[in-house]
Amino acid sequence: MGAGDLARRFPWARFLKFCIVGGSGVFVNYGVYLPLTRWLHVLEESSQALSIAVSILTNFVLNEVWTFRDRRSGGAGGFFRRLSQFYLVSLVGAAIQWGVAMPLCYRTLGVPDMLAVLIGIGVATGWNFLLNLIWTWKKSSAATPKPPTA
Repeated sequence: MGAGDLARRFPWARFLKFCIVGGSGVFVNYGVYLPLTRWLHVLEESSQALSIAVSILTNFVLNEVWTFRDRRSGGAGGFFRRLSQFYLVSLVGAAIQWGVAMPLCYRTLGVPDMLAVLIGIGVATGWNFLLNLIWTWKKSSAATPKPPTA
């Protein structure tokens, strides 16, 4: 399978929805980060950690009802399983985001904090989409049509 085949099989529409949801998460992220750092003078690293946690929750809800609504299953148990998996994937993504944003871009490279946060979000997006696609909202074997038998 070549790069062209992978590009054709990639779920571009779902990825676009995921990015739109993520974009809303950027606003949530900054909506928490800005008041904490600018008005309450909370340390940038602590503010970033809290803003990530809040944006993870809002992103899950939006992805659950829009991006992956066709892959929801299992009632309340399935919902809480997906929520737990989403948080786990997102926490690894948050570590990627935080590591890129604060220690690397902001502290080491001197990138302004607002841009550093955005760069961290961008790097973590690929990880979050792929893992959520194949694990959190994986296709149910019951929903996958079986090939006809001869």
